[in-house]
Amino acid sequence: MKRLRSAIGFLTVIPVPPSLTADNAGAVIAAVPFFPLVGALIGLTAAVLDRGLSAALPAWPAAAISIGVLAAASGALHLDGLADTADGFLSARPREQILRIMKDSHIGTMGVLALIFVIVLKIACLAAMPANTRLAALFLAPLTGRGAILAMLAWLPYARPEGGLARDFFGSVSRRRLLLTGAGLAIAAIFVARLHGLTAVLAAVLAVTLLCRICQRRIGGGTGDTLGAACELAETMVLLVMAA
Repeated sequence: MKRLRSAIGFLTVIPVPPSLTADNAGAVIAAVPFFPLVGALIGLTAAVLDRGLSAALPAWPAAAISIGVLAAASGALHLDGLADTADGFLSARPREQILRIMKDSHIGTMGVLALIFVIVLKIACLAAMPANTRLAALFLAPLTGRGAILAMLAWLPYARPEGGLARDFFGSVSRRRLLLTGAGLAIAAIFVARLHGLTAVLAAVLAVTLLCRICQRRIGGGTGDTLGAACELAETMVLLVMAA
């Protein structure tokens, strides 16, 4: 229960200690296996909210609010990582400069475009779905997104030679843990959306695998920002396939 509480405190805006600092990083790292469960709780909350919104509002406004809730639940933490990753990777700079750009707290043009594209695409996909599919997609998307974080932690080394708060997260997830997480995702997908849900999760896995290969080639591993990008990419792929 303590590790789940740590995962909730780290991945959401709910004020549950501990937040990540150099002194308590170990407690948060120990909570990493619970990240997908936190995603499931976020998704369940968003799905219940969307059911009420869909009864009172047209599809597009309801979808916009539901996607906003998904972003707000994590304090837009993963969207921030997506923006920084886009700024760095789309800059056509060498490795050292990419890492420097990603570390800069200011958002650039590519980051803004990435945010707009992903948010609009998510809303459009959700608005295009029938009611039952919307509920399944809203549950699966954040669950798969947090699973994608575990995948990147298992596959990649940390990219920054000088270290950082995210350094010890990389390598903290074993291949066995990753396989168990993948099996759990597959079971959840089949349970809530049958073959359609499983296809969406598999598409997200392929997309995150491609992102990991790009990260390995461009910067030699992953960072906290690329973890956020992986989460957003997986969420978007689930919504896109569920809408297809």
